[in-house]
Amino acid sequence: MQILKKIKLEPFLLLIMLVFMAGYHFFLYFNSPWDKINNSILQIRNDSLIVIGCSFLSFLLMVILIAFRLFKKNIPSYLFILTLILIIFGLFWILYSIMFNNISLTLLLRDSFPPMAMITCGIILVGYNNKWWSLLKKMLLIFSCFFVFYSFYEVIRAYSIFGFDYRITSGAPMYLFIVGLYATYGVVVLTDEWKKKYKALMFILIVILFFNSAILQGRSWFLQMCILFFIYLIRIYSYLKKHNKGLQYFIPSLIILFILVIFVSKIELFEGLIFRFETSGDTRTHQLEAFFSQVSFKELFLGGGIRASYSFNGDPNYHFIDNQVLLFAFRYGLIPTFVYLMLYFVLFIKTIKTKNRGLLVKMIVLFSWLLAMIGLSVYFNLGFGMPHTLMMLYVGRLYYEVDKFYKKDEKNEKNIIYTS
Repeated sequence: MQILKKIKLEPFLLLIMLVFMAGYHFFLYFNSPWDKINNSILQIRNDSLIVIGCSFLSFLLMVILIAFRLFKKNIPSYLFILTLILIIFGLFWILYSIMFNNISLTLLLRDSFPPMAMITCGIILVGYNNKWWSLLKKMLLIFSCFFVFYSFYEVIRAYSIFGFDYRITSGAPMYLFIVGLYATYGVVVLTDEWKKKYKALMFILIVILFFNSAILQGRSWFLQMCILFFIYLIRIYSYLKKHNKGLQYFIPSLIILFILVIFVSKIELFEGLIFRFETSGDTRTHQLEAFFSQVSFKELFLGGGIRASYSFNGDPNYHFIDNQVLLFAFRYGLIPTFVYLMLYFVLFIKTIKTKNRGLLVKMIVLFSWLLAMIGLSVYFNLGFGMPHTLMMLYVGRLYYEVDKFYKKDEKNEKNIIYTS
């Protein structure tokens, strides 16, 4: 009974919500079969009761957690207003989808870009709470390890069946790679403990992500991974510069040399990626031309809901576009799209004004996310799930750190005035 009394409700809800969300991603592809279509192989998603249950319970816990946070007094008014607007639009489009599109809540949750993505923005208020950051840091490391290793396991399983003559498209290797990538991003960019305790582990995770992105032949994710690899090297260099100056150049150079040796010695694993860089060219312009030739400004301003569609590649009811900003406006209107982007832009401006190098480096994780949103990605969407939830936690955390910097700066100025 004493242990139960010590457990605080909100961090407990956060922990269970993240566990159910991780379970949703895991069971979505756990032990699911593979299929071959032309020169590609893909994994069939599971739609079992446990998958549905994990998604529904994680969403329910998220709503409860956000409701608690909305009534706290320590949230800045500008952040509260922006978040609340997105939650209101999310609730509106959920009701619209259920009442007018006849889509059940559980099915809506598993759409590639459901209105729940706007509800998820309320998690920013959770990330803003400094009391839970120690718990979140531990969870990030666990998620990073689990999803990076599991996605790589599925890569090995797929190629052991079909060989390297086929390209993996949708499935656990790609979708769980994205979860692992952004969990690892959070560990590398937003935490410092790994540089003291888990240097070897993080090196292994970075190497697996690097080669996983190359083997999957996703040009965009390979470039994204190169950004993370570069930030990883910078953080290693900065740590060694303070604690072991003799190794500050040697270790990063050794890491780069290790990657190059494996790349050259196993070049056959990366021939598909190299071929795609050489031959694929522009894959977005044709789609964008088709989209803008059919979709009016009024449709983008108002939004057409989850069933909004246009004609593309012979499909008269095509519901997607490889640009999440456009898809956001196409489905839910320009107002929530603008408010969502404002969450990032306000943070960018506030961070730039601090002129703090550490905070500017941390913004890289948001820059990576926005690049993915505007098209530097494949099989990426603002769905309800771990990647978007993690990103909202990161946004909340960075708002907290920036506001803390300003408060500290103001305090120093007052001390200077007082002492003078």
